[in-house]
Amino acid sequence: MHVYLSDDGSSGSADLVIRYADHVETLSVDITEYESFRKLFKRLTGGLPVVYSQLRTFKTSSYICGIRNDNSYTLQANPFPELRRLVCKEIYPFPTSLVLLWIQPTVEVVKVTLYGEVYERFARDGVFSAGSFPNLRYMDLTWDVTENEHLYVDPICDLRRLLSLSPVLEKGIFKVRVARPNRTMTALYKCGYEVDLNIAGVEFTIAEAIRLISKFPGLQSMAVILKDNGDANERGCISDADIEVFQQKNVPPVSARLTRLCVAVVNFTSCSYTALHILLMASIFKSIKRIEIDSVGSKPNSEILAAFDKAKECRYFNRDAQDRVRCMEARLSGNRIYLDFEFDEANQI
Repeated sequence: MHVYLSDDGSSGSADLVIRYADHVETLSVDITEYESFRKLFKRLTGGLPVVYSQLRTFKTSSYICGIRNDNSYTLQANPFPELRRLVCKEIYPFPTSLVLLWIQPTVEVVKVTLYGEVYERFARDGVFSAGSFPNLRYMDLTWDVTENEHLYVDPICDLRRLLSLSPVLEKGIFKVRVARPNRTMTALYKCGYEVDLNIAGVEFTIAEAIRLISKFPGLQSMAVILKDNGDANERGCISDADIEVFQQKNVPPVSARLTRLCVAVVNFTSCSYTALHILLMASIFKSIKRIEIDSVGSKPNSEILAAFDKAKECRYFNRDAQDRVRCMEARLSGNRIYLDFEFDEANQI
């Protein structure tokens, strides 16, 4: 049985769902009143808990008012003993961590948004412990924080821990949503043995980006926003000596597997400065085969390409026998620049 509940449904809909709870396989809830939502899990007669013994998919579509501050009712039993898919398009509707703890053995897909303090409380309760979701294949987790809240999500520690939730995790999406115009979004994807780290809205200097990549030696693809911080090794005019010192200070792990880098740049002084910084990344991570760059401000495309052609002649980019950087090919496709370091038919757009 597949059931859809909404605010404009008949007053008896919830009662019918509870009556036939043992037969419901998919329950989609699109209601906004928390009291109406709570009725789905507590019988009117005797206050006994409702158990959806055959439920495989539970979905919520709307923000349910009142869930953030409700501590008046604790679920007495697991309502979803056989749940496979939990999909909440808005804020997670249960104020307790018990539901996530109960469904850990069976659930395969989880998509939830948690308030910052709720995530921290759930983490203390053990919801996000390593290996706690043995069958989880897909997870989409968003941290929702207001402008005045402080949520310290370390892209290295938290994401590494979250990736260890399940031994069979195929894809995970982890985001931070901040309620202000310049909102921060952090996301990480894992697909099988190919790891793709996408951090948008968080600006990194080249040194910070290198350190982050080095923490994930299995990383194969990364998207990042680079910014200038004015350090000696990251200033607008970079000499050969600067490049050599920077390369010596930033040695990646031998096991680094990064092959694809997507870059957006902000606050850089010139196209030549941008080109030098991006090629520095290629010279340090010699496994890189392609770099994709979002259009650099309002600069003409010809000026951007010319900057890369000039920058790749730097002798400290080409100290190995392969001349990877010197042989790099730069080209345009739409609003994106592609730098190919191992050009062949497989790299064609």
